[in-house]
Amino acid sequence: LPRPRLTNNWKPPYTSIRCQVSAASTTPNTQWGKYILPHPETGEQGKFTRTTTGVHTLDNTTGLDKWKLRNVVLGIKTNPDLLENVDLLGEPRDVSKDLDTVADEAQTIAGAKDAAEKGTAIHAWIEAVETGFRHIDDVPAMFRPFADAYFGALSEAGITILPDLVERVVWNKELGWVGTFDNVWELADGTRVIGDKKTSKDLRYSYASFAAQMACYADADAMLKVDGSGWEAPPAVGNVFGIIAFLASNICYRSHY
Repeated sequence: LPRPRLTNNWKPPYTSIRCQVSAASTTPNTQWGKYILPHPETGEQGKFTRTTTGVHTLDNTTGLDKWKLRNVVLGIKTNPDLLENVDLLGEPRDVSKDLDTVADEAQTIAGAKDAAEKGTAIHAWIEAVETGFRHIDDVPAMFRPFADAYFGALSEAGITILPDLVERVVWNKELGWVGTFDNVWELADGTRVIGDKKTSKDLRYSYASFAAQMACYADADAMLKVDGSGWEAPPAVGNVFGIIAFLASNICYRSHY
């Protein structure tokens, strides 16, 4: 799916794959799912648990686990040849790796990744408009209704987007976690709060983790500079509540352009 190319700052990678880290690079990397960054107080290079990794331990994954299992079965039913190269009499470790590969491919065939890809693209185009690197008219037609719904809802609610406080990396000292908030929004009364965009089909199983996630951002002790060259003071925001903009990727929104 098409995504905008941004030149304003790097994007922290979201991967659990072991990464090669260059000592000269200012780009945050992850190693086994952790950011590799200089410590905000000591300056020493260190590994930081991602905020999303920490808070997802609060999720109720029962529904998600069943959905994944259904997709594996559906994918194998659709393409039984996926099992062709699996040797159940091989070394246990090799068998496990082969079965993992089959399960991943089966979920892809079943379309399990389509919603996530669409949600990521919606998120990226909205961010590009928020930061001023793309005009609303640049948003592809397939994503434009989501963008119109988002900006329209914020306008009706009297919420102001702060372009310098979009997708910023922050550090929470108490927890030792690092994460990237979507937005700091300014409300009609001047209050600033953490704003978060969600494009999942259903939020019911993650309310606790969403609240914890926004609380971690609101109580952050340092914010990484846009160019990754160092840390600075985070913005003052209220920590009584945050706001979620729910843009379900499976809903057809009306576009007004």
